[in-house]
Amino acid sequence: MQATATQASAPTLLSQGIAAGLSIRPFFNRSQFLAVAVASDPKNSEEAEFFLRKLIDLAQQIDTMPKTYEQDGKGDEAIVHLHYFLGGSDWYITEKDMDGGIEQAFGYAILNGDDECAELGYISIQEITAYGAELDLHFTPCTLGEIKAKRRQADQAEAFNPNPWVLVNNPGQDDEDIVADFPTFAEAVTAKKEAGEGDIMKRLDDGTLTTEF
Repeated sequence: MQATATQASAPTLLSQGIAAGLSIRPFFNRSQFLAVAVASDPKNSEEAEFFLRKLIDLAQQIDTMPKTYEQDGKGDEAIVHLHYFLGGSDWYITEKDMDGGIEQAFGYAILNGDDECAELGYISIQEITAYGAELDLHFTPCTLGEIKAKRRQADQAEAFNPNPWVLVNNPGQDDEDIVADFPTFAEAVTAKKEAGEGDIMKRLDDGTLTTEF
């Protein structure tokens, strides 16, 4: 009997996930939705269960999130429910559109990583997804104040440790032979390929190097 119940649960999860995904389709850009659809298919993905449950959770979250003006006046205490990103830009959605959810949502927009010029205002999810912005599937709702605090901390850490990625010739030795350091992991990888040797380590805020990242 247990095996029968387990077998029956899979089609139920699949059908619920498909229904959930279709209900929130407008909140995705086209390519991301197709990628999630493929990843949600048990025939194509070992992570199908994760994505199906994620779609179900997202559909419930979007269905119950505040509409326009329902968090009016809360300021930094307003709850951010959705996060979109594209390149160095981020959009944190606190309220969905009163009609349909995507044409005139409200939230906090940070364009090109410029926190000083970030502002609260109306955000067209329809427009930003048309340009390729992706919905952050791993975002956990939190207050706008928490978002701002995390970004300030990240900026401070970057200013203190601007080149955290290090190329060394002798990883694991007590006194590493540092060839060069870089602001991004991608630049360190490129340098390693060009050098044809060495390894990449990360410099922590206390100055120590680690291969665990």
